[in-house]
Amino acid sequence: VYINNTKISVNDFSFGMKMDYLNAYSGKRKFDVTKTGTTTSLKSQEFTLEPQEGYSLFVIDKLENINFLFLKDDFTQPATGKARIRFVNLSPDAEALNLAIAGSPTDLFTNKAFKEYSTFESIDAAEKVTFNIKNKTTGANEVVLADVKIEAGKVYTVYAKGLKATVDATKFGAAIFTHK
Repeated sequence: VYINNTKISVNDFSFGMKMDYLNAYSGKRKFDVTKTGTTTSLKSQEFTLEPQEGYSLFVIDKLENINFLFLKDDFTQPATGKARIRFVNLSPDAEALNLAIAGSPTDLFTNKAFKEYSTFESIDAAEKVTFNIKNKTTGANEVVLADVKIEAGKVYTVYAKGLKATVDATKFGAAIFTHK
């Protein structure tokens, strides 16, 4: 991964990996992702970075259609006893998805197609939360993230990833990360 032709990833970057936040100058910046061991860009795109803002850049889609999803992060401090969470659908062959907390009567986020994402919303902090990522049409659980600790004052992104049509390391699944 490169910003303005400067390599920013210390290690090779592969499916499902995450990098921590990096400092970058504001203004227009060119981002590139290259194949391991080469400087040939698989995808290059310019984004405008605003001063004192945080962003998440996801490398998405199948290799032959590789693309970026660039999202502005919201670090608004959650209320006491709360955390903030958003949901992103990064699976190119999944149907529209809902995100629910097990035991809740309503879904937290609904109808997120590939590349769609929610705003950050508040949820209660808890030692163990189970997130159900559900097919929007059938309501069936597609993926379950069980026993996730949600800490008060933290900001999270839950995301669907991978391909439903595969069974290898890129198979359909979900993950959560904490914004730092």
